[in-house]
Amino acid sequence: MARIPEISSKTGLATSTVAAILRDQPGFKPETRRRVLRVAKELGYRPNYLGRALAGGKSMTIGIVAPMLQARIAQMQITPVASAAEQRGYLAYLVTSDSDLPRSMLSCVENLLDRRIDGLMLFSELPLPEETLAPLKQRPVPTVFLHWAPDSNVTCVRRDFERGIRQVVDHLVSLGHRRVGLTMSAFTYRYPQHKFQIYQETLRAAGIEVVTDASWVHDTSGDRDNDFAQSGYHLIRKQLQKSRQDFPTAVIFESDEAAAGGIRAITEAGLRVPQDVSVVGFDDLPFARTMRPSLTTVHQPRSEFGQKAFEMLH
Repeated sequence: MARIPEISSKTGLATSTVAAILRDQPGFKPETRRRVLRVAKELGYRPNYLGRALAGGKSMTIGIVAPMLQARIAQMQITPVASAAEQRGYLAYLVTSDSDLPRSMLSCVENLLDRRIDGLMLFSELPLPEETLAPLKQRPVPTVFLHWAPDSNVTCVRRDFERGIRQVVDHLVSLGHRRVGLTMSAFTYRYPQHKFQIYQETLRAAGIEVVTDASWVHDTSGDRDNDFAQSGYHLIRKQLQKSRQDFPTAVIFESDEAAAGGIRAITEAGLRVPQDVSVVGFDDLPFARTMRPSLTTVHQPRSEFGQKAFEMLH
């Protein structure tokens, strides 16, 4: 494997100049930069990131901590982060905890900091305890919070759930619905302040009767594949078997996957979507447009979300 002195010799440039260009430092002419990078590639040069990090330089790595990757939308938000990092020459470590337990999250953060990452992204839908954030104060690195942030002084990227929920409610009101079923995931049922309360308050403020209780929870915790479509299907099937006559004229799902399962249960029961029952999802996953009937859903800027998060970190 080539070393910096060899590149210096072949390009006729000082080793300090070559080293600076290979570290992506500014201040060099484009032609000089292209010459160094071309020769480095020809000689098979590979940067020693570990040695650089140990010497107090950049490791060219970032860490991503995500407590929940069950939902497809969460996966689709993280992928652009890794892609944007790669384009800038960074390697992204993705670490997922099995739960939202503070101890699990704390372990993820500490393990990444031990690897001398240059920056960190923390995905969390819920407030993180001081215990989890303590290592960042002891060993500070540039950090971007996703969805939740400890205070207004940190960098954070979040989705505007309230705006999306208002769009859902306005749509259902415009169609004349006055009785709406509100499904929720087990996560939202455990932490209603996350989205569930916003849904209920917005629906009731619009004069809509909200049909929901513990029986409207779809839970994938016992499903190894986290099949939201299947859980949505079983939930609606049970509700229709329990009381088809009193079934709401519209149903809101937190995800497109669960909504797809709900539509299947509704049509199997002999009802039509949207003529008899309107269904609304949230995510705008690619399959939503190819379904028959197509799914009414709220778009989320998946790629923009991840790219913006990395730009802010960088």
